[in-house]
Amino acid sequence: MARTRIFIPTLNAGPAFADTLRAVSRQSMSAEVVVADSGSSDRTVDIARHFGARIIMVAPEDFDHGGTRNLALVDFAGDVLVFLSQDAIPVGVHWLDSLIAPILSGAAAASYSRQVAHAGATPIEAFARSFNYPATSIERSWESVEREGVRAVFFSNVSSAVSVAAFKAVGGFPARAIMNEDMALAARLLRSGHTVRYSAESEVHHSHDYSLGRQFSRSFDIGVFFSDLPEGFPQVAPSSEGTTYVVRLTRHLVSEGYWGALPRAHIETGLRFLGYKLGRAHRALPRRLKLRMTMNKRYWARSS
Repeated sequence: MARTRIFIPTLNAGPAFADTLRAVSRQSMSAEVVVADSGSSDRTVDIARHFGARIIMVAPEDFDHGGTRNLALVDFAGDVLVFLSQDAIPVGVHWLDSLIAPILSGAAAASYSRQVAHAGATPIEAFARSFNYPATSIERSWESVEREGVRAVFFSNVSSAVSVAAFKAVGGFPARAIMNEDMALAARLLRSGHTVRYSAESEVHHSHDYSLGRQFSRSFDIGVFFSDLPEGFPQVAPSSEGTTYVVRLTRHLVSEGYWGALPRAHIETGLRFLGYKLGRAHRALPRRLKLRMTMNKRYWARSS
């Protein structure tokens, strides 16, 4: 039987974290659960202990989306690493075995789950999840990068798995990443000749209700990532998917009668585009302005 470790970075996950760990505990296969907490002031650590998770404490100033997740390898001689966000709730009892099945069969070196919006999510957020996480599984190789551009390296650590051997061979996640450490790993795997699979059979409930300001900040950080691409990331051509998304979102809201959501949808997509462009040009911006726009202030606190 495969030895599997589930690694969950946390910070003030809130009472809903119990729903995440309860869903993990009900899986049809067992796995070690490690929670890496970076300074929670709520009951996150107590909840993790209640469900039998091993706790790793990470100093808040040392947290990094890539570097902290690389700690998943510490004292682990197993076969598969699984990464899960603190606010993702696995669906059903086969989330885990469906996620790691392509790795165990040798069909892929890594895989990631389908994300379905929580009940009560806004129409815009629910559409975004269905747009990015369709019902049909997809396998990608390096040739996919040449055909699809940046879309081919899309990968999400909200719920993902990777072969330990492949993870070690490519050097894991970039040690320092403002975000998109998951895409950086996918790019390294594809470049090394591995296959990455989107496993729609493995589902988690996951969505956000971000404010317009937070959407802007998140897009700014995405722009920073694409401005400062980590080593090994392909110099992929820009995707036209943004335009496709706006058109399909508008059609969806109109067809479903969500007329009142249209102004918010268009303002949001405009702010996301602006944030992304400013992130791409961040080297020309003063540090104090970047600290106001970013969603990850810790990243800039460690930058020179």
